[in-house]
Amino acid sequence: MASNEDLMKKYLRSKAEPEKWMAWLLAFCRRDLRKCTREDWNSIRRDIHQLCHSSSAFDLPARWRGSLVAASPQAGAEFAKGVMTGLRNKTDLVAMQRILKEGLMELYPEPLPEEESEALRIWELPASVPTVCIMRMSLRAKQRIRKKDLSRFYRPGGSLLPTLRFFPKWPGLFWFAVAEIIGKCGPRLRQCEECKRLFVKTGRQAYCREACSQKVRSRKWYKDHVEKIKKERRMLRELVQE
Repeated sequence: MASNEDLMKKYLRSKAEPEKWMAWLLAFCRRDLRKCTREDWNSIRRDIHQLCHSSSAFDLPARWRGSLVAASPQAGAEFAKGVMTGLRNKTDLVAMQRILKEGLMELYPEPLPEEESEALRIWELPASVPTVCIMRMSLRAKQRIRKKDLSRFYRPGGSLLPTLRFFPKWPGLFWFAVAEIIGKCGPRLRQCEECKRLFVKTGRQAYCREACSQKVRSRKWYKDHVEKIKKERRMLRELVQE
């Protein structure tokens, strides 16, 4: 089994930006799984496997910076073998896609609710945490801490203080990773002003695709020039009739 150091190196090599994984989740929601080949299926399975590993549950330093979720030792061993995702068949993948779609629709409804009582959106994740632990690092025999380092070790979230940790298994680990990605990308997650599709905003971007942006520009151009167009068409008809 790989050591913690090996897992950490692997994590640092494979870690991706949350925006990249958010874009992957949105593309996964739009994908027609009925047309997936065996190669596509294996590719999606590998991506989900990597997505789970990119979450803070596998980030060893993040566990001591205050993250409450940590991958169980079993999940760490399974990841080292490449079998962590637990996806047994395509039915599991279709169910996962359906739940993800419904969850995003619940958080970002279309049309927007009119009543104040409906403004609070809650998505109950299909995840459970079978193992809850209190963890802390202990000093070794004859180990001493210098005075200038005391505040670093004993501050909130410091490794020497008892800290609550949750150890989800599959599929809970996947849904915790999804929640973490949505939480980090929340300020940049937008609905396209044209087609209402969710996308990760970049800069001043207001539309999910160039096609939507072009539709809006074309519609605005036509609105500004509609009288001129009608006049030119009338003149053309009159010319043809003569």
